[in-house]
Parts: sequence; C-alpha cells; structure tokens
Amino acid sequence: MRRLPAILLSLSLLLACVPTPEDEPIAQKDSDVREPVPFSALDLPEHITADARELGAAYLTIDADVVTPENAAFGVSEVREVRFDRETVTSLLQFFADGRPLYRCWEDDKAEVYQKLLDFGAIADETNEMDMMMLQYLREAFESAPLEVEHIPYSLEDIAPSETLCSLYVAGEDGKSFLSYTDTQILYSRDSTLDFTPESGIAPEDPLERQTPRISREEAEKDAKALIEALHIEHVGLLTDQTEECAFFRLNRTVEWGYRFLFTPQIGNIPCCYSDGWTVIESAPPSVGAPWSNERIEVYVGQDGVMKFVWQSPAMYAEPDARDAFVPFGRMLTLFENQLLYMYSAQATQVQGLTDVDFSVTVDRIRLMRGTIQKKDDFSVGLNVPLWEVRYTVTYLGKHGQPQCIFFDAADGTYVEPRVTYKDLM
Repeated sequence: MRRLPAILLSLSLLLACVPTPEDEPIAQKDSDVREPVPFSALDLPEHITADARELGAAYLTIDADVVTPENAAFGVSEVREVRFDRETVTSLLQFFADGRPLYRCWEDDKAEVYQKLLDFGAIADETNEMDMMMLQYLREAFESAPLEVEHIPYSLEDIAPSETLCSLYVAGEDGKSFLSYTDTQILYSRDSTLDFTPESGIAPEDPLERQTPRISREEAEKDAKALIEALHIEHVGLLTDQTEECAFFRLNRTVEWGYRFLFTPQIGNIPCCYSDGWTVIESAPPSVGAPWSNERIEVYVGQDGVMKFVWQSPAMYAEPDARDAFVPFGRMLTLFENQLLYMYSAQATQVQGLTDVDFSVTVDRIRLMRGTIQKKDDFSVGLNVPLWEVRYTVTYLGKHGQPQCIFFDAADGTYVEPRVTYKDLM
C-alpha cells in the first residue's frame, strides 16, 4: 500500500528495465530443463552458496537459505476469480459496525471543518510547503462547508456489491469509522480521520515522525490472527516476512506507530506469494504471467487493537491434483542465475553512459511457495502452481537496494512474471 509517487516510480522503473514479453529470457532457452523428478528426490540443501558469475556489468552471488514448508501437498489447483456476494459483504459490515448506525456519506459541516483547521493550525510549520498547502485547503473547505448537514442513515438491505465503490461511515461515541466495499474489495478503518502506510512506503521527504510501537509485535500478531478467526476466514496464512511496522497518521502528522500483517491463501499447506512489482500489459500475453493480483488480506494493528482491515481480489481455489514433478534443483539454480544476469546486464547496457556502472546482485533466500499463473491466452481461468521465490538485493553504483524477488514455476522452470492490466491499475 505504497503512496502514489512510490507506485509510479516503481512502475516507471519496471517498464524501463524488465524484459518485454516478446523477449524470452535466457533461463527459458535451455532444452533439457524440463526433466521432472519427484519432490522427495530433489535433495534440497538448507543453505546454498555458489561462485560469483558475471554477464556484462552484472555480477551475481548466491548465498541463500532454502526454505520449504512442512507437510506440503503439491500439485496444480485451478483458480477462478470470484466476487464478494451480498451475504459476505453484509456479514462483514455487521461485524465492524457492531450495532452502531451506518451512513452512506458524511459531509463535514462548518463546525467540524473549523475544528480541523484549529487543530492543524496549532501544529503547522510555516516553513513547510505541504503544511501551508494543507492550511489553505482547510481554509477553503471551511468557507464552502454548509452550516448544517443532514446525515442519511444506510440500511444493510441496500447492499448490492458492484464495481462502483460504496463508502459508509459508522457513527459512535468515540468518533467515526469508515467502511467501503466493491465486489472485489472490502475495507474497514476504525478511525475515518487516520491514514496508514507501511514503513517501506514512507519516502525520505515525508514528515512522518518515526516512533516505537506501543504494542509488541507478538501481541499485535495475536490481534490480527484473532480477527481472521472471528471473521471465519479459512485457508489463509500469515506471510511473516511481509510483516512491517507502519505509521498511522492524520494531516501529515504521526499519531501512532504499529504493524501491518499480510495474509494470503494457503493451498496444500503452501502459502501463496505476494509481489508489489508488476509489468503493465493491455491484453493476455503469450508468455506465462500472473493473470490477476493474488488474493490478500491486510490487517493494521496498534495499541488499541485492529485499526484497519482490507480484503481484496477474492478467488476460488480447487483442491490441488496429485502431481508431484519438479525440475531438479541444480537445474533450477542455473535458471535463477541466467534470468537475473539477463535482467541486470540489460539494465547495465541501458545506463552505459554512466561511469563505474556496477550491478551486484546477491541472492539470499530461495523459498517454495505457490502462485497463480494464467492458462495460455486466457484470463478467465488461472492455475495455482508451486513456485520457487528467489529473493535478492541489488547494489547499484555503491547503493544497497531493498529486497526484491522473482518467481519460477517449480514444475517446468518457466520464469513467471507478475503482471497487472491497465484496468486493474486504474
């Protein structure tokens, strides 16, 4: 849930640097990689190191843990996109409203806007351009705000999930909560005046004060899991490595620091992967890619419990079949290396006008997960398959980047590229 500038920057970099679908990566050129063996015969190490390789200006080192789930059931599971039905949406709204009245919209009257203006005026920094813009916005909002507003109650009988966003407010003695839903996303925010962002989504220039969470990660995780259980959401698992500290803020000022937890479907006891990096396409490509965003649930927890809940991109997963065939691990390592070198030697070529160009890629984890890929030229049906997730970091011009990852189909070694359509993006 990064902020818009970060999203646009990431997309621009991906569009500039990721191979186009027509350019098949080196990793798929080998003719002898599709020699499947049973998973039990893979002879997987707990840790792997490999001598450095280079291609052009790109250098690659592998010094990685190899992580596999216990009691896993392998095979391919058919996946279809679904929509939240009226029963599910009604149940969730009732849970989060907890007997409080619901309103379809909430327009602030002059008194409410004036209070916001007073509160922010007391902390605004006159030398900060963003603060001055916020003050100007609040002054203009106060001038145009109505003296009184009639708030119209909303009945759960009116629920009709569709592509159109429906926004609701829940009134209570401790303020207003915010609820919204479409047929593919349901969101709850305990405090309608708060915004949220994970630590990784905070840019250096953001004025958000870094704080120590006033709740331990262990207690916050208990609260997040308790909510999933209370909502009777089954067959999902917590991606512990995606847990992040996050800021809760109002009017560009930190109110509290807490945690963001990410849950994805768990098929055959193997969790589904999550990636926040995509290439953008307009139609189904001939190459292998994710046909839609993975289903996921985000839970934000602070000292007073759950503060935000987001459930999106629901899907229906069939039971996996009994297939248990994998490319030998040694061959997979070669595919990992070739793909990474291919990707970053191309980047080095694009910036060859710079001096001392250096792409140093270090793989530090290889993990077996699951992910949904498309059937060839068909967006309506997906296949949830075992994937190798290869996590790595890039050192570029002496600057150490954040962890990134790429995915490979464990059954045939195909490089799987996360994709998003323009429709999804908009």
